[in-house]
Amino acid sequence: MRRRSARSGGRSVHTRRTGTPACSPAVRTAGQTQFVLAIVSLGVSIPLTAIGAGIGGLQGLVLVWVGIVLLNFVYGWTHRRP
Repeated sequence: MRRRSARSGGRSVHTRRTGTPACSPAVRTAGQTQFVLAIVSLGVSIPLTAIGAGIGGLQGLVLVWVGIVLLNFVYGWTHRRP
């Protein structure tokens, strides 16, 4: 399937042979950004859990996870679709 690029409003919009516009980059990146945040949060949570539990015990562990959950919740709440 061959794509061609057309200029529209200063942005590049890719269209297929049928002439119908493909998904806009803003629509694709909204879902991808949430997914990336979730993956990064899980990756960062492992060392932060070890550091928080090692230094602060159970309180440090709970504090780290409350922070991670709040970060993801606030991001999801502010970037929800209408």
